[in-house]
Amino acid sequence: MTRFTWGASHRKMAAIKINQMKSNRNLLLPSVPTDFFSWFEAVNPTCAGKPRNFLVAPFWIAIYECNAPQKFIIGGRQIFKSTYISDMILFIATRKENSQISYITFSDNNKDTFSKQKMKNEAIIGNKFLSKFIKKGSGNSDSLSFQNGSVVYYTTSINEFRNIEGKSLDDIFLDESQYSDFNSFDKIRYTLTQTHGTITVLGLGGDTGSAYQKEWEKTDQREWIFDNPDWRNDLQFDSHGLIIDTYLIYVTKGKWVAQKPENSDYPGFHIPQTLFANIPLTIDDAINKYKISPKFSIESQKNLLSEKDFVTHTMGEFYKSVNNPITPKMVLDCMTPFRYFKLLSPAEIADIKNTFEDSIKITMGVDFGSGKNSHTVISIIIHWKKSGRLQLAYYEKCAPENQLKQAEKINKLFRASLCDIGIGDLGYAPNQIKIIQTGGKSHFDDSVFPGLGDTVFFGCRTGNDDAQPLKLDYSVSDEHGEKSSLVTISKSSSILNFIDKLEKRISHPISLEKKPIFIFPYANSYQYDTEKFISELCSISRKPYADNQTSIEFNHPPDTLMSLIYAVTALEIHPEWNWVSA
Repeated sequence: MTRFTWGASHRKMAAIKINQMKSNRNLLLPSVPTDFFSWFEAVNPTCAGKPRNFLVAPFWIAIYECNAPQKFIIGGRQIFKSTYISDMILFIATRKENSQISYITFSDNNKDTFSKQKMKNEAIIGNKFLSKFIKKGSGNSDSLSFQNGSVVYYTTSINEFRNIEGKSLDDIFLDESQYSDFNSFDKIRYTLTQTHGTITVLGLGGDTGSAYQKEWEKTDQREWIFDNPDWRNDLQFDSHGLIIDTYLIYVTKGKWVAQKPENSDYPGFHIPQTLFANIPLTIDDAINKYKISPKFSIESQKNLLSEKDFVTHTMGEFYKSVNNPITPKMVLDCMTPFRYFKLLSPAEIADIKNTFEDSIKITMGVDFGSGKNSHTVISIIIHWKKSGRLQLAYYEKCAPENQLKQAEKINKLFRASLCDIGIGDLGYAPNQIKIIQTGGKSHFDDSVFPGLGDTVFFGCRTGNDDAQPLKLDYSVSDEHGEKSSLVTISKSSSILNFIDKLEKRISHPISLEKKPIFIFPYANSYQYDTEKFISELCSISRKPYADNQTSIEFNHPPDTLMSLIYAVTALEIHPEWNWVSA
């Protein structure tokens, strides 16, 4: 005998009624276009009451059309990132029933601002079409519910994205991502395991070497290339400023070009403020053409903002860390494009000099080290004058040994490699420098080896005169009371100059792809361990600012870095004759 209960019967009838109401409710909702731009024209053609178009920012069209499961958008402030997020959230939520969407940002304040200002005030209020989809009484700073069962969750990324753990999401938008913990980024992906949903990362530039930058490195890193490089010359102005009309479709035409096409499954879009037709480059253009305050120009931002804020907030790029200005990526970038390069023997370097003669310059830098565990480091650089590239041709890290024998070996290495100019650390090796310059009786046999002279191999001291970063004196009393040449360099300026060279890029003559000017061998060889080489260069660190400090100061630099700096500095010295005959 079946047992009848009023409770069970009532629950069954209520469930049937609720499903009927949901079905009727969805029938009452207006139909939604399935592609974004049809939806855009029919549902959301205005923002905050103003008509919308892409005339000053055509590069956004391809981003809206991109349906990749993961994408990364990086750029400056005020480039319409928040508008894009609100558009995509509303498009997904209204088009697909029961969508589970999460907006994630770094703080409660930012979360509240987006949910109230961008979503509620600018996008939904006043939009009759969208208002039909929003549940009455729904909509706060934590979530937004739709009549078709879709839900948007507003949350933060604090505590390693703990707020989204356990959710099963269809689409995730990570905003202001430069402030999120990307060491825990994989936790986000777990929420998409069953839904196979999408992730969109959006943010400003950040610190070089950070986990955030490493995530960007996984993308194909697209840059917008205008068809006409001088497109700004064709912008039209009147007495009110920039004329925004359909002519801009042709003026701002261009395409996205991937810098790392091998990562095409993870599109990355870089949007600096300089791409926008409505943002003037110069103060003069802002005043005389755009008729707006000069503070909105790129030039003014560069003048007013700190260097870091300009790089990250205006250009949407990565800024080298304040404390550790050289990162592993910076050094690796000078290795990986040149995998076929290796260190050369003195004879091979000499052959190159004999072949290319004055079209190259070969310099040697020697740091004799200081302290119990220090080493003497020798670097030889080939400067290819036509291309501007700097190739590390020879590198040797010598264990402590007899100083006089070491000086003789350096003298003979210099000659065997047909170097043009050399610089050695005078502070810790006045005796070795003197022997390299004057020569003498060999410590290995009964022969006599000639000196290089003090106008070919220079002793060098470091100082703090940033106003005169390189000083050359040809007649200074040395430690032996004799007149000799002397190079003096500003330690801080020389380190910063070296870092600038590490970051400098020039175009390849055939592919036109930009690569670093420095070429460091990629393969390990005798005395050259790439991992240790990278580690040494990255160990340089800045001192904290003191109250009376007026310039950047660094802690004691590693021997390898100073050896390279001496070789680079030698490029600035131009003797009357070329190289020492063997």
